[in-house]
Amino acid sequence: MSSRQTVLGRVAQPAKVALGRQLQSEKEARTAEPTIAAQTDAVEKLRTGLDGTRAKLGELRAERDELVARAKSARAQNLMTDAVKSVDVLDPSSEPSRSEDKVRGEEAKALGRQEPAASSPDARFEQLDALGDSAEIEARPAALKA
Repeated sequence: MSSRQTVLGRVAQPAKVALGRQLQSEKEARTAEPTIAAQTDAVEKLRTGLDGTRAKLGELRAERDELVARAKSARAQNLMTDAVKSVDVLDPSSEPSRSEDKVRGEEAKALGRQEPAASSPDARFEQLDALGDSAEIEARPAALKA
């Protein structure tokens, strides 16, 4: 063998190995094509389903927001109706008496918080009676003015 043939043999051997690997890879790619195609179809179906789910979620959020708005509107209407019922247009003393009721309620709350500090149940009843008397004293002149 000549040196030229030896050199060609050395170069040809890696090329043959590379060609063999290329052929093997092409066979593996052809074998995997159906699997890849099936997975591609599955991914497309999943994407379509995800898009549909997102659209449904958007619809549900819009419906929820509408229901929340309707509930708030109904609550506001009820409050307005109650407020209109509690105010008597023909009776100008209705507003002060409503304010007086609120003040009495606040006074009762304050007194209720002070109750644990009171010494005995009798003392508590005396305080409540005094509060009732003072409220009655304030209410009578208002009633006379009306």
